Amino acid sequence: MTTVTRISLLLAALFILKPGAARAALSCATSAGTLAFGSVTVTTGSSATATNTVTLSCSGVTSATTAYVCVGIAADPNGLATSATNRYLTSGSNRLQYGTYTDATYTMGWGSWSWASGGTAGKVFTVAVPANGTGTASVAIYARLSSTQTFAAGSYSGFMRIQTSVPSTTAITNCAGSTSAGTANALASATVAASCMISASDLNFGTVGLLASEVTGSTSLAVTCTNGTAYTIGLNNGLTGTGPTQRKMTNGTASVTYGLYRDASETLPFGNTSGTNTYSGSGSGVSQAVTVYGRVPAQTSPIPGTYSDTIVATVTY
Repeated sequence: MTTVTRISLLLAALFILKPGAARAALSCATSAGTLAFGSVTVTTGSSATATNTVTLSCSGVTSATTAYVCVGIAADPNGLATSATNRYLTSGSNRLQYGTYTDATYTMGWGSWSWASGGTAGKVFTVAVPANGTGTASVAIYARLSSTQTFAAGSYSGFMRIQTSVPSTTAITNCAGSTSAGTANALASATVAASCMISASDLNFGTVGLLASEVTGSTSLAVTCTNGTAYTIGLNNGLTGTGPTQRKMTNGTASVTYGLYRDASETLPFGNTSGTNTYSGSGSGVSQAVTVYGRVPAQTSPIPGTYSDTIVATVTY
């Protein structure tokens, strides 16, 4: 008798799944220095400029590639900007208007794709990224203070909101519709120093025969001071005068006595003693006219000829 026993053999196969290499993630970081206008002493009709550098650092790939990244300068964190060329630094309640540009000729404003009123959508950066390394690219931000404003003295500051897009390895030519990867604030600053400028026009009493009666005339000084800057103007006594009303126009050894005044009625002498006979004012950032009134009192007529004197006008602030 034969007994047959069947033996079932189970073959257990163990499959070890080896995961594929993790996909590299391209990423870019942005850095920017301070946009510093420095000490600004300009007045209306002039402007000041500054530059700042934005640097992109891209990494995270195992194969060399080219990254395309949009960089925008969004609306300022202080909420005052209305466009790329109409941003503001502040000093208390005072404002200093400036614009950001992509070019040194200040024709292309630098805004952001997420800021509808910014005027422009940003600037495309191209970064060569090496395998397992970091690639960098830098570009200048050009900025200019508006020349159609008046400046109050003070220390001004604000921030530029630098915005970057999610990087792409596909070439792009503009930033419209970009997806933001984040923002960073960069400091902007300017110091407006108090300053004044002064110029003068000649005072001509004209041609006179006998000095039997007084002769009058007037001229003007043009003073331009930083907005809100208090100033005083003084006039010296001329080349040989002894006081505001005892100045001398000379012709050789002969002379004609005259005086200069701050008012048309010629009661307030215009001299050089602060707090006594100087002129006081406050700057507006634009040229201000200050009238100087002159009088030649009746006196003994000297020999015929041309008589002159030189007055030095000094503005103190």
